[in-house]
Amino acid sequence: MTNTLVISPAAKEDLQNIYNYGKGNWGAVRATQYLLHIKSKFSYLQSNPQGCAVRNELLLGIRCLPVKNHNVFYQFQSKSRQVEVVRILQGRQSAALHIS
Repeated sequence: MTNTLVISPAAKEDLQNIYNYGKGNWGAVRATQYLLHIKSKFSYLQSNPQGCAVRNELLLGIRCLPVKNHNVFYQFQSKSRQVEVVRILQGRQSAALHIS
């Protein structure tokens, strides 16, 4: 059975901000490529929702998948088989400040 993927409004905003930053610094083509690379990891999360490190010090049950310069924070609800991408933060950002 396939797990459902949900992207939170905050994570959608993160994706938009990542694209905008990349477009401004490296152009639309590279920004699109980078964004597609991040999004390509979502299928891994759906297939392996418990395969990443648990970060309970941030929020109970939250997990983290590093993707190049960013970290994808997500939660897995086993009963509903739902993977929710909560935030996508640049590696130098304080996750504790952005995840609650």
